[in-house]
Amino acid sequence: MFKKDKPITLKGSTSSLCNNLAAYVIADKSQLNYAVVHKSVINIACASADGTSVVGRQLICKEPSASQGLPFVIQAKWVNLPARTIFVLTSQRGIQVGSEAGAILVFDIPSKGTSVNLLDTLQKHSASICDLASEGDTLVSADELGSIIVWKLGGSSLSVVVNIRGSGWPCNSVALWNDVIVGGFASGHLRVFSATSGAIGAEVTAHARTINAVDIAKDSGVVLSVSDDTYLRIWQLKAMNVPQIEYRHGECLADLQLVGGQFVDGQGKALCVTGYDSNEINFFVNQH
Repeated sequence: MFKKDKPITLKGSTSSLCNNLAAYVIADKSQLNYAVVHKSVINIACASADGTSVVGRQLICKEPSASQGLPFVIQAKWVNLPARTIFVLTSQRGIQVGSEAGAILVFDIPSKGTSVNLLDTLQKHSASICDLASEGDTLVSADELGSIIVWKLGGSSLSVVVNIRGSGWPCNSVALWNDVIVGGFASGHLRVFSATSGAIGAEVTAHARTINAVDIAKDSGVVLSVSDDTYLRIWQLKAMNVPQIEYRHGECLADLQLVGGQFVDGQGKALCVTGYDSNEINFFVNQH
């Protein structure tokens, strides 16, 4: 179903962090951008759509004072806003969009300039935030106890509409598609919930070890999950009253703990994954 394609080589390695791969596609320029974190460095690769041209660079997260040392970056991600797309880094001593205290920090981003202001602090989680996902006016947050909260935007504020209690295993990665929530847990389970009711529609023992990243192709509902067990797996969502999920395909990358994974197109025909202590982004393309 999927065939391995030529990898992209980064200028540095990959840290063992959940969701450690960000992809941003600029369709009108036929350009794909990738970012991977290693300690205090963000490895960035900009590639043409056909992969013939790849330019790599590194961003180093520094403190104003040299005596403070270099902070570890926790995550890097492109965020699409109505007026522009911004590249956000979170670090041990920088902005935490979801914090270890369970708070979600909401920032006001102007259409131009760098005047970023803290707008609100949402305190509903009782454990550290692991991941955030959004679609339209809906935000989903997941924490280290496996709890998932669904928020709705009304005016300029977010309010809780659904609170899904966790079972104690961290929900390392969460994704949202057509009112369907997919959570990837440290227990190796994928769980599928309704974002409207919070009801669980399906639970799959998807991996033998912790799931580190989950992504959904927005145009097709195809799901990607990656794990420490060296496997990436492909699934198909079914957005019914009680959402369901169906297994489609799997690939093993021998001796590589997978820590990041994303689709690079809306149909789920092409995907990329990263592994701990590797300087490559591996690609797979659907041949059908």
